[in-house]
Amino acid sequence: MSPDYSTVTGESYLDLYTTQDVAEIFRVHPRTVSRWDLQDKFKKYGVETLWTIGGHRRFRKREIHELFDKMIRDGGLA
Repeated sequence: MSPDYSTVTGESYLDLYTTQDVAEIFRVHPRTVSRWDLQDKFKKYGVETLWTIGGHRRFRKREIHELFDKMIRDGGLA
């Protein structure tokens, strides 16, 4: 599946996290974040993966914080 590079259009980079940012929040390796994305774990929880023109993942800060709060309440990702 090739990423749709136009999905980042209209998004402010100030409102987005990189894979590294998300890894630091969840205290995992950046490759773990990539693997979670490939396994659709983010999609399952309503976190959309956006792609830059250069092919890098970006995540909306709001969605990541909502997922993190849910993980704290529920005890992790299923």
